[in-house]
Amino acid sequence: MKQLKMVIHETLRLYPPVTVVSREAFKDMKFRDINVPKGVNELASFPTCTCHLGLDQECLGQNLAMVELKVLIALIVSNFSFSLSPKYNHGPALRLVVEPEHGVDLLVRKL
Repeated sequence: MKQLKMVIHETLRLYPPVTVVSREAFKDMKFRDINVPKGVNELASFPTCTCHLGLDQECLGQNLAMVELKVLIALIVSNFSFSLSPKYNHGPALRLVVEPEHGVDLLVRKL
């Protein structure tokens, strides 16, 4: 199960579901030596933010989602084998969500 979790995290690192996180300051704030006035909208690139977080920093909803995803993946891989096609070209595209620019060419075989 540890390897499955590693695969899920690597997939989310390559293709995160959100590209930008937006937050508004509701009061004057200070982050280290940066003053952020009330009303300022802060945008953070999600792929950049996750590089600095530990992977074990998960809340309750994320744990439930991880269990559901593990069950789903276990059901799928117990019935099929997958491999990347030699034509696969990795190229994440940052749009509303991160998606493969050239698609994902998979070779799927029923077991």
